[in-house]
Amino acid sequence: MTNEELIQEIKSGQNVQSNLYLLYSQNMPLITYWSKKYINKFGEEDILQECYIALHQAVQSFELKGYKFTSYLQKCIITHLSRQLSNFTGLKFGDDDKRLLMEYISLNNQQQQELSDYNDIQEYIEADLKYRKMRYKFVFEQKR
Repeated sequence: MTNEELIQEIKSGQNVQSNLYLLYSQNMPLITYWSKKYINKFGEEDILQECYIALHQAVQSFELKGYKFTSYLQKCIITHLSRQLSNFTGLKFGDDDKRLLMEYISLNNQQQQELSDYNDIQEYIEADLKYRKMRYKFVFEQKR
């Protein structure tokens, strides 16, 4: 079953727990890839548990209109993990940091829209690495 078909079944109340777990399992390679930097800092078990929570929230708020679920899920996971990290460390951002963060998010959103067109996992990962390098370059140039 596709992600979108599973989401329809979950939202209609059919085998919610098993379909949610199947959705999680189907997307585990991407979830692990997206959360790798957090896993290195906080441990795999805790981060994957947070990713499951983010997946559940993403299913509840996902609308089946034009976007692929994986694109939406990535945003939800990264946002959730970033908030958890921020809550854990108590980070506060200044106005310049907020402006830079908004520019970065805008760039990231544009690139995620382009990534949503990929069906092959290898092509997706290669394109994502290219975009990560672009985002790294953006951040590095802003610090100068």
